[in-house]
Amino acid sequence: MEMLRTLSRTRSPTGWPNIRRKLVEFRFMDTLPNSAASKVSSFSLSCISKPSIYSSRVKGFSFASQCKKSLQGHQFHLPAATSMLSTKWKHIFPLTPNLKLEFDDSGMRKDLFASFVDRVLHVDLRDATHVHAIKIWCRGEYKDRLKSWISAAVRLNVQSLDFKFLIQSPKWFANEISKCTRLTTLKLTNSPICVLESFSLPTLKVLNLEWVGLFNETTISNLLSGCPVLEELIMVDCRVYAHTLSVCVPTLKRFTLQNCMHQDADNGFEEIKDFEVVIDTPGLEELYYYDYHVVARYTVCELILLQKARIDLKPDQDQGGEEDSISYNVNVAELVMTCLMARCLFLSARTLQAIYCSGRLLTLFPNLVHLELDLGVVCPRIWNLVIHILHCAPNVFTLGIEMGLSKYKECKKCDLALVDWVPDCVALCLRKISISAFTGTRQEFLLLEYFLKHAKYLGPMVISIDSDLKREDQVSIEESLLKLP
Repeated sequence: MEMLRTLSRTRSPTGWPNIRRKLVEFRFMDTLPNSAASKVSSFSLSCISKPSIYSSRVKGFSFASQCKKSLQGHQFHLPAATSMLSTKWKHIFPLTPNLKLEFDDSGMRKDLFASFVDRVLHVDLRDATHVHAIKIWCRGEYKDRLKSWISAAVRLNVQSLDFKFLIQSPKWFANEISKCTRLTTLKLTNSPICVLESFSLPTLKVLNLEWVGLFNETTISNLLSGCPVLEELIMVDCRVYAHTLSVCVPTLKRFTLQNCMHQDADNGFEEIKDFEVVIDTPGLEELYYYDYHVVARYTVCELILLQKARIDLKPDQDQGGEEDSISYNVNVAELVMTCLMARCLFLSARTLQAIYCSGRLLTLFPNLVHLELDLGVVCPRIWNLVIHILHCAPNVFTLGIEMGLSKYKECKKCDLALVDWVPDCVALCLRKISISAFTGTRQEFLLLEYFLKHAKYLGPMVISIDSDLKREDQVSIEESLLKLP
């Protein structure tokens, strides 16, 4: 590598060089053959934090690795005012088919970050017609710059967008995003969105919303109805300012809903007591539901294609009195029963407690072959619920159980009296049991002995002792396990 201009630099207090000249050029001489350009399949330009504040990578080739260490400290320093590539590379850079841009202002001056993004999007890529992916994470406020960057993303026909910043005009943002006709993946973080008019993303397949405010039911309806081929929807810590969260997407295959807050924007953002979740997704294959609050109603269509389900929810202590708590527990049990066609099912300890307190008997799970249960905070008095669940799943082939009982002293003295009858799956189908966080309590050993006694066709039983235990306790548990019949 030959450096055309001499660097005039001084040492900063942190030891990093300060570049005085505005233009620094690097010519790649013998590091790349003439045919290298045709072999580059992707080019990723990233803006990251120290020690390399800015870096550029070409798949299969690292610029930094080809120069002396004395140059690596400032080779890509301040690229907003730096031309790093030769004339040949400048023409190839915007034409690479899988160009991915990542911008993050962590630990950077706002003006330098803004200048860098402006230069890449509006100067270096002014003649480009397509960029595969753009990721912009901003912790600072850039106001009008954001509109310029979003407009550039629209112009570049991106397929994947990942935005993390506060939108000042949610309605304008939705209108601009809908102009990305080739968009297949969209992730929004901390960006309120308002969709009051027609909205269309005809090719979008993945929609990921984290800490996003959905202003009303019209926004939710228009947003989802404008994605006719949507396959995956992720909603994490979103704020829903409506009485109903209705997910009606016939093409949806994977749905994740985690800790979404339902608040009344017209009443001091208080929690909406009669909130309802509607899941109308007949093609759903995977459902992941985690929540610290149980809503008043769940309306779920028949999920005949469901393959995997993970349910982790239970009424919080501040959700009404005893009568309300029973109602919420029933809602949890009924939600679990909507997953009756699943082949793989995970139920958390909180979910098991809610099912037990509801007094409801579960329906038959005819297709279930893999079951995972978390018993860590479940009182052994209700461990018979495990036997009941296995009775409702006659074809379970593998069983996973998480223990960790010794961490909860109030449960260690509880009696465990397992029922005498044996579910069909235990006697005929069960082939493998995996137990994690085993702490060696008397109740845990009783459950082990139950399966060893009745599971006639059981193959391997994998037991992982809780790593938080003292070493001498782990050795003692190992010795006790080896003595089991």
